[in-house]
Amino acid sequence: MPGQTEESRKRQKTPTAGTFHPYAIPASLSLQVVSHPLKIRPAGNLLLARKETEEKLHMSMGDFYRFPEQLIMDILGLLDSAADLGHMMCVSRFFYAFASSDELWKQVYLRGERFDRWLGSWKESILRCKQSAIDCSIVHSDLLFVPYQNSQVDYSRLFEKIIITENKRRHQVMPASASIPYDLSIPRLDENTMTALLFSQRFHDRPFILKSTDPARWPAWTLDTLRARFPNTTFRQECVQWPLKLYAEYCASNQDESPLYLFDCNSEAMKQLKTEFVRPGVFSEDMFDVFTRHGYSCRPDHTWLIVGPHRSGSTFHKDPNSTSAWNTVLDGSKLWIMLPPDVTPPGVHTNEDESEVTSPLGLAEWVLSGFFNDTLKVARAEQRCAIGITFPGECLHVPAGWWHMVINLEDTVALTANFVPECKLEEVARFFRKKQDQVSGFHPATVLEFVRRCVAAGEMDGGLLQKFGEVDSNDDIGELDVQLPIYEIFERLLQLNGKQLKQHRSLWKSLTQQSTGFRFAIDIE
Repeated sequence: MPGQTEESRKRQKTPTAGTFHPYAIPASLSLQVVSHPLKIRPAGNLLLARKETEEKLHMSMGDFYRFPEQLIMDILGLLDSAADLGHMMCVSRFFYAFASSDELWKQVYLRGERFDRWLGSWKESILRCKQSAIDCSIVHSDLLFVPYQNSQVDYSRLFEKIIITENKRRHQVMPASASIPYDLSIPRLDENTMTALLFSQRFHDRPFILKSTDPARWPAWTLDTLRARFPNTTFRQECVQWPLKLYAEYCASNQDESPLYLFDCNSEAMKQLKTEFVRPGVFSEDMFDVFTRHGYSCRPDHTWLIVGPHRSGSTFHKDPNSTSAWNTVLDGSKLWIMLPPDVTPPGVHTNEDESEVTSPLGLAEWVLSGFFNDTLKVARAEQRCAIGITFPGECLHVPAGWWHMVINLEDTVALTANFVPECKLEEVARFFRKKQDQVSGFHPATVLEFVRRCVAAGEMDGGLLQKFGEVDSNDDIGELDVQLPIYEIFERLLQLNGKQLKQHRSLWKSLTQQSTGFRFAIDIE
């Protein structure tokens, strides 16, 4: 336009935060307010409330009015029984609202109070009856309101444009030999055309979705079919271990801000389920197979059944031990947000070696706080980030070291496994050597027995046994905070299988190819 400066023209071309990408979540959706069942309101509403409302609130709190809300919640968290929380609920409307917090009742359950039926909330399940809602409209608290608001998030509306786009793309399958440029979407490739050579040359460091033309390629498991087969089998759901029929009730009706996620690899059912599918051939090369020898295995946990209700999922993380992974949806759908190893996700903070990762408490908080829109900006700048949805029968490759977040858009059943292709061998060995405190998935007693058998067979040095100390648990070393000589074991097992790490080959080469040869200094008096 006439009269515009060059700077103003540049500014006009720069997209604003709300329009820079069609996937961006509008503020009108992210700021929507829901109605709390106890009529609790956001803290900011107290500024507009009538004076008598504030006076009633002060009377309901008593001397606790002087305390910060978090301190009050911490005090209530010290109550270790349902009876104690029930008594606090009878004190006043304020304490009824705080003592009704389902997170408090969840902690009571974890301390030992049990139930065998899920009635819609932790409180009602422990009390074994449905509760009538009491008007607590005098209570204005973000500490109580925000978690409930997050539990009511409608991802189908927030991610409507992505869902529409991915539904259109789900049938656009390309041969793996095609030229596939990097963009924000995750390409869908024909499983029949993906070879080990193509994977190692072109795809080992990028996300992609494998699709098969065979409708029976993967098991047709749903939560209902699994519950019919294994109703009383105990599975692991994060901090609890429930029979599948109880977890199915939980999935059908819960209001948790972050719903429990079934993530199981060692249940009795998994022993059977592992025999009912075949992993993709392109992912069959696995250097962790060396941890199986003489008919005995100490390899880390690597194959899981994953079940979760809509709204459940995983916040940003990297897969353990620098491994790659595949993840196949059998029922439902998953939204994936993925960033390369060197791009820390918005809202996530780590220390230098990534042993400590801090981020918002839940998926909804991360999305509604604007970090998803920030990620779209990063994706536009980096050109390597990936966002997509996997539907039933689609198998996603998660490259080693990539950050990824997963949100279940529906009630979802999936299979996943970690593996180490040979092209990633050096990275995994480096992880074992430099990040011993972050190694996970191994079980100390099992590893110890494995090493004993190898020592007895003359395949390992008995000195390795002295590095175990006293092993009194077989839980995951990541949970026990125990360090084992995994790097030394892995290095030796690779040698026994005809493999040698490059770092040792280069060291030997540097020693043997010096023109002056070896020199030894001897001091004789």
